Formats: sequence, structure tokens, C-alpha cells
Amino acid sequence: MLLITASFDMSWPQEVQMIFNLAAPIQQVTSSITSFDCYMDKRSKEDIEVYNFYADPNELRIVYQKLFIMAFLPILLAIISYSAWWIILKYQN
Repeated sequence: MLLITASFDMSWPQEVQMIFNLAAPIQQVTSSITSFDCYMDKRSKEDIEVYNFYADPNELRIVYQKLFIMAFLPILLAIISYSAWWIILKYQN
């Protein structure tokens, strides 16, 4: 919500602008993480029809692929983090 609010062109007080400036790097990282659509699209340039708005029913759309990845990414990162700390603590003892 903070990043969406920061995008509004308003004359915010100086304190609020400082908070928005602190959140700006987060927005850049988020947009760079989620901008891999072109790599996920397996179609060739010749396969894409300009005026065909219907996808092949057997094809999993990129939107759903990204949704699946973003839904399970926190769980995967938590498992990796837990495993790394478990290994570190195991070797320290």
C-alpha cells in the first residue's frame, strides 16, 4: 500500500516523503523480480497471432505460472533459511 500511495502525485509532507524514499528500493527489487514474463513464454514469434485472444486450453498461462511461483516462493525461502541455520547451528555445537 505504501508503494501505491507513493505513486500518487501529491504534495506530501517532508516526513512522509522520507518514508516513501526509504521504500523506493523495495519497489525496484519487486519490479525486477516479477519481470521475467518473456523468459517464461515458450512460444516463438511466428506462433503468436495478433488478433487471437484465446489461449490453447492445454497451455498454462504465464499469469498462473507467476502466481504459483509467487505463492510458493516465501515457503521455499523459509525452508532454505531454516535449513541453512540448522546446518550452521549443527556445526557450531
